[in-house]
Amino acid sequence: MSSVNLSASVEDGTTITQDVYRAALVERESFRSMHDELARRVDGFLTLSSPGPGPIGMDQGSAVFNEGSSILGAPAINLPLLAMDCAPLGVQLFGRWHDRGGPLACRSPFGQGRIAGLLASRWE
Repeated sequence: MSSVNLSASVEDGTTITQDVYRAALVERESFRSMHDELARRVDGFLTLSSPGPGPIGMDQGSAVFNEGSSILGAPAINLPLLAMDCAPLGVQLFGRWHDRGGPLACRSPFGQGRIAGLLASRWE
């Protein structure tokens, strides 16, 4: 995040009232409840890391897709496993809130092994 973006984020934060903050905490609990209900049915959640590929010649693209795991407090890993127009397109795997095993303990969709093994084999 550039210093300009960071400054703008800090400035935006100064306008949040205590009531707005408390309402956001209540909404977060609602999100966690929905996430927990879904997480009982699956080993993890696989999404894109961003709305598009990373920008050419810049350090990073949009991190907006990381907000979900951040709001939930869920462990997540992001890896540049895809590409679009010769630019990296990341994949995000996140697990359950307070899950000690985290995303790397999720069962592989291919039956055997763990996601960590699947990811490691990508670079062999």
